[in-house]
Amino acid sequence: MKRLPNPLTYARADMPGGQKLLLHLVERSHGIERASRRYDAWRSGFDLYEGDAMNRLLAACDIKLDMRGEAWPPICAPGRPLLMIANHPFGVPDGVAALALAEQIGRPVKILIHADLLRIPEIEPFALPIDFSETRAALQINAASGREAIARLQTGETIMIFPAGGIATADWPLGVACDLPWKTFVAKLVHKARADVVPLHFSGQNSWMFHAASRVSMFLRTSLIMPEALRCMGRTIEVRVGATIPYEQMCGITDRTELTALLRRRVFALCPHEVSADRVGRIRAMSSGRTSPTRNAHFKVEPIRAGWPSRRPNERAG
Repeated sequence: MKRLPNPLTYARADMPGGQKLLLHLVERSHGIERASRRYDAWRSGFDLYEGDAMNRLLAACDIKLDMRGEAWPPICAPGRPLLMIANHPFGVPDGVAALALAEQIGRPVKILIHADLLRIPEIEPFALPIDFSETRAALQINAASGREAIARLQTGETIMIFPAGGIATADWPLGVACDLPWKTFVAKLVHKARADVVPLHFSGQNSWMFHAASRVSMFLRTSLIMPEALRCMGRTIEVRVGATIPYEQMCGITDRTELTALLRRRVFALCPHEVSADRVGRIRAMSSGRTSPTRNAHFKVEPIRAGWPSRRPNERAG
């Protein structure tokens, strides 16, 4: 019987043999086989789950959430558009956690995520894919996902988005990770759908190896995404919840860059000890002429243009 590829691995059939071998070795040394057994047990009952599939996945991964701040789930008026936003320190674990929290609100939910994660078939019903390949097909996929996100918000569904579009990265291996620059697409969603916003903050960051690999190559960075997720198994992630921001408090901020900056501040204000680090990272990036605190001669962060449509500086919302 032909063995089916493991959907949890980041190895692809079109990878050079050496890269594929290295990726398998790294993932296996970090326990991907154990994670695969838990994944198989979870998906075996997927069709029986009723509105709590992601909460069951979180439990299968033995990841607990330490909820701080406002009560969860938030009180939402029926049919009112709701957009959940958060920083992105880990990659996979905070994505699953965000979906699990969104399920608890009790209405349909979609998350804007990297298209690579659609290789896990059970994620597809929850996903609006973003393709970072910068091809014509990728731009079409991203535009379609953007339109669908707005349409679903307008029908009263919940949309989850990580406005950074990529995993937080440190300037140096032992440094404090900072979110990548937030894309103004989040402001477009707010205004187009007239959505309320729930800010979340996930505390923590990936290991020094991830940040070191990020300075060398995109392949090495990618090869550690799943191992970093495996490190979170059996751990507790602290989640801070902010007060829901009604659209009426944002409708007067028509400049997308200004609104995006406001939403970022509201997220990081939930965890005061990370505010200064986030601010330092952004100032350092601007002073060095980089668009991201993690860009340098060795490493280029996930492409921005394909994933989150950019705009001209003076473009207004709408």
